[in-house]
Amino acid sequence: MQKLGNLLIVVGIVLIGYFVYESKTQEMAQSESLEKATETIEQAQSGLEEREGPETEVPEHFKADPLEAFGILEIPKLDKALGNCGRRGC
Repeated sequence: MQKLGNLLIVVGIVLIGYFVYESKTQEMAQSESLEKATETIEQAQSGLEEREGPETEVPEHFKADPLEAFGILEIPKLDKALGNCGRRGC
């Protein structure tokens, strides 16, 4: 019976370690994605400021690449910002 208890404790510790690792990995990927999205948007805005003429419209059939950041979601009440990127980062 004591072996079963020890086994459960070890399994619990391993699971906690795995979830902490996944959480940190996700957090790092999110921050990297946010930096990349911010940089991309800043470059696009500077390009728009240099260009003169009418504003361009979004095409009717706009389709972004699956892992390409094209915007930032800002949530003021939570003081958070999210870039658009895949689960494992860009």
